[in-house]
This record gives sequence, C-alpha cells and structure tokens, in this order.
Amino acid sequence: MRKILIAIFLIHAAFCRSQITNTSDSILANLSEQLNYNWRIEIISDALKFESREPMFIEFYNSAGAPLDDPAYKKFTDEYLQEHGNKTKAILLFKMENKWTPDKIKEATDANAIIYKEVEGLLSKYKLEKIKHSYRYDEELFWGATKEEKVRIEEYKKEKEELYKKIIELPRYNSEKYSLFIISRTWVFEENKAYYMLPMIYPPSVKANINELEKLIGNILENKN
Repeated sequence: MRKILIAIFLIHAAFCRSQITNTSDSILANLSEQLNYNWRIEIISDALKFESREPMFIEFYNSAGAPLDDPAYKKFTDEYLQEHGNKTKAILLFKMENKWTPDKIKEATDANAIIYKEVEGLLSKYKLEKIKHSYRYDEELFWGATKEEKVRIEEYKKEKEELYKKIIELPRYNSEKYSLFIISRTWVFEENKAYYMLPMIYPPSVKANINELEKLIGNILENKN
C-alpha cells in the first residue's frame, strides 16, 4: 500500500510540475526544472507562457497622489477582492525570437540613442525651453503658456510621441537560443505604463508565488543587452 501511495505521489508531482518538453534550450529547460508546482509553463508557437494553477482575484489601486492613510486603499480587504475583483490566473507571456546577436543589439541601441537625442532637442526646436514644465508620472505638464505657445506644445507632444514609436524594443531576457520580450502580465495594469496602479491580489499566496517566479526568472535568464 505504501509503495502504491508513493507511486501516486510521484506521478502527481511530475504532472504538477508541467515541465517544458518541447525545447532544446538548456536555460529554458533549467528554468522549467526549477519552477515549483504552483506554475504551468509551456511554449506555444513563438510564445513562452507561465500560468498559475491557483486563481486570483485582482483589482488595481490608483496610488497617484494618494495620502498615506488613503481610505480608498483600506477598502481592498480579502472579502472586497473576492466580491469585486476580477477572477483570473496569474499569467506571464513572453514573445520569443531567435536570440539577438551582440551586433543586432548594438545596432538597435545606437538607433535608439539617436532617437533619444532628437527627443532631447524638441524643446529647443519648438522654443519651449523657457516655459516652466514638470512631469506627473508619465505625463509632461507645461505651466503659464500663452495661447500661441500652447499650439507649439501640442506640436511638440505630437512629434515626441511619433519619435517614441520608433524606439526599438530590446529583449527583456535571453535564454540559450532565444530573446524574450514581455507581452503581458495579468498582475501589471499596463506594460511600461501607469506604474502607480498597484495590484491588489487575493489570496496572498498567489502574490507570493508571483514574487518567487519573477525572482527565479531574473536569476536564471540572461538579463543583459
């Protein structure tokens, strides 16, 4: 009986790990082996997917300008999240490309540097450098502009936006054979935007698993461009 129970446990453990079987990439294989049973991992076409086994309830708290004792923060109790939160799984999705060569990375980095230099010169181009301006999170604000200056500000913002669209995304991580680009994370409000939107998650075990996953990925995958 004891042998039967051990065999059942081993079969269950092997099933729970859901290791990648369709890759010859040694780094991804290592990551898969070290991934704990709280996660499923699979390669789907040109995407790498991590999905939690346990569902979560999630809402996002807007912390922009919020006081330390913000009552809006205190409402996110376990009961509130279970009743009002979005029920989903914690999912991390990467796009996979053939591993970028150092020359390709340098070419993209150099091209981006030229674009950033153009962006730096826009204030001077539109004669806005003397107007007081500041940033509120990802929003650029101008103060005390005249009607004519407001027209130039809009032209400045439009060109700046168009320049940023030309920025080449660099790989977030690299494995042995692939470069990886984050497509989405269900615990992030919008990728690369609105970082003040904080995820409020129930149960806490899922949040802990997310932290462990991100740490594991950071330790195993190459994070250098």
